[in-house]
Amino acid sequence: MTHEEIIATIRNHRKSLGITLAELSERVDIRATTICDIENGKRNPSLTTLLRLTEALGLSLFLQ
Repeated sequence: MTHEEIIATIRNHRKSLGITLAELSERVDIRATTICDIENGKRNPSLTTLLRLTEALGLSLFLQ
């Protein structure tokens, strides 16, 4: 998966679960504006941030 595909998966899954940026922000303790910037390609998240986001959404970055 490319970086863009990972971010799109995070965004699409968050929306399909009906989770707002504010709700996700509270779950992972990252500002909603930062998550918005990540989802819109304005910021490149660290691996740690990606892991926190995916775990909060019940996703995994790793192949199973």
